[in-house]
Amino acid sequence: MKKLRRVTIPQPPNAARRMPRTRFEIAAQLLRLEFERARLLNEIETARQRGAAFSRRLVRTSETIRNNLNRLMEGKEP
Repeated sequence: MKKLRRVTIPQPPNAARRMPRTRFEIAAQLLRLEFERARLLNEIETARQRGAAFSRRLVRTSETIRNNLNRLMEGKEP
């Protein structure tokens, strides 16, 4: 199975300190979250196919990503 490679999107050094975010930065964050979500779903599916028990960490991380996506969709900071 092909391993997905992590996508990094360069950000200005003061991006974390600045409160009003540009649409580009929000789109970049959404893209990162989508890639991470796809990777996690892939890992969960692989574990399920192998008959492995769910990893608590995987489930917790996927919940965090889902929450972050929802907050971004509402226009709030994740």
